[in-house]
Amino acid sequence: MVYDVVIIGTGPAGVSTAWPLVQAGRSVLLVDASEGTVQAPPEGEYFDLRRHDRHQREWMFGGDLSSWVDGAATSPKLRVPTLRPTFAGFAAANKIETENFAAVGSLASGGLSNAWGCGVARYDRDEMAAFPFPHRELDESFAAVSRRIGLSGRADDDLSGYFGLDEWAEPAPALEHNAQELMRGYEGLRSDKTQHVLRLGRARMALISSDRGDRRACDRSGLCLWGCARRALYSSSQEQPSLMRAGAGYRTGFVANHAEKIPMGWRIHGFERKSGALASIEARRLVLAAGTLATTAIAWRTLSYIERPRRVLSNPTAAFLLLRMGMPGRAPVAGPAFAQLSFSHRPASGRLSHGALFSAQHLPAFEFIKHIPASRSVARSIWRVLNTSTLVGNVFLPASLTRHSAELTRGGVLRITGRAAAELPEAIADIGRDWRKAARRMGFIVMPGSFLVGQLGSDIHYAGTLPMRRNPEPGTTSAFGEISGLPGMFVADAATFPELSAKPHTLTMMAMADRLGRYLSNPSSSDIG
Repeated sequence: MVYDVVIIGTGPAGVSTAWPLVQAGRSVLLVDASEGTVQAPPEGEYFDLRRHDRHQREWMFGGDLSSWVDGAATSPKLRVPTLRPTFAGFAAANKIETENFAAVGSLASGGLSNAWGCGVARYDRDEMAAFPFPHRELDESFAAVSRRIGLSGRADDDLSGYFGLDEWAEPAPALEHNAQELMRGYEGLRSDKTQHVLRLGRARMALISSDRGDRRACDRSGLCLWGCARRALYSSSQEQPSLMRAGAGYRTGFVANHAEKIPMGWRIHGFERKSGALASIEARRLVLAAGTLATTAIAWRTLSYIERPRRVLSNPTAAFLLLRMGMPGRAPVAGPAFAQLSFSHRPASGRLSHGALFSAQHLPAFEFIKHIPASRSVARSIWRVLNTSTLVGNVFLPASLTRHSAELTRGGVLRITGRAAAELPEAIADIGRDWRKAARRMGFIVMPGSFLVGQLGSDIHYAGTLPMRRNPEPGTTSAFGEISGLPGMFVADAATFPELSAKPHTLTMMAMADRLGRYLSNPSSSDIG
């Protein structure tokens, strides 16, 4: 069968492209490389399971204790046993090699949305200045995507306009006690204009706080890191059954390699992941939504874009701990493990950074113990006293502070080299200094030695390898993501972003994918049908 549109990838971009097409009656095939079933996330409440679950070792550390020994993984989510199938085999299947760069992707159904932090934001007009279409063209798509996936976090705070999503979000869920105290301290400083370099507010999340169909509202179980058994946190895999009922086809186990132009459209070549057998799929239109790195490899092989280095965008990261002064040693309390608060940091330079704050109680203790300069037993005792008064902060900085590059070798390997801009250490030092100053005034301290810089690429926010241009040239895309020189072959994921803000980019990517789906659904814009 020759489909109207074949979409490679079932993550947020692929699903968001598919919905307008299916609703318009187009024949659509969604394709991913998933195989088999994945381990179900634990059900219950975190502290109750830690006290009573005789099988907690399996979901907490894995039967082989791999979570303890995997020192190469910089993010806790990369060590979670229940998420291991999300990341398994990605680099090898897509022929990706790296130097000084963490290349993370997914072959699983739903892609990386199985493991993302669910933070959402809307790029504003300034952040989309380099995109070759008016910002207002995404209004309808932002509304459609936000209503479809469910958002929460609406609040009258200093980040309401910054996120731009409160029109579609449910109210913010209750804060745990440390976040409450930090926010109370911040409210006392709002009139002090010297503090406006750092703005604090509620996190906006792809999270539901009331039941929606077979998704159940968040119950603050504290198990977010291991996957949400209630499906309150959004994953695009949740939408696949509905898409299939609406008429979409779905094929698993297929790894795409490159495409070939044929008279009726495109033939995508790849292999069956389980057997290794070569296979192909035909379509009138082809949409790549496999995640920036895999999409780039497929597109560049099709273009024969060989040994021509191009910039890769990603967000440098840092992490820190906030300790509430005078309150160590209290008993642990059940609560949420998703982001409680968000913050923006904009110093005199105008360079925007974004971050979030989480409860430390619901993260594995060894993630912190290993950083305490003491014996294991002493470090464990220290952390037992401090952890219930601690918030974990992460920071994402703009991609302008990196100089990563990628190129395709003659053997078809995508080789990525990570490099930081010279200004990055100073930018991170500025954030650390401003947080230390502000935290003290809010009744907290930044724990000494805790401001750690993440491995380049560990943000997993990759973009910019097939950037949109007003006048596309080889290796770039049009305002609707059509690859220059490959008519009828489109890109729906963040590979098309010409710039990457520090703010969460997934919702903006989904809105752009929805816009692409609407474009391909319209006979006046496409020869489909």
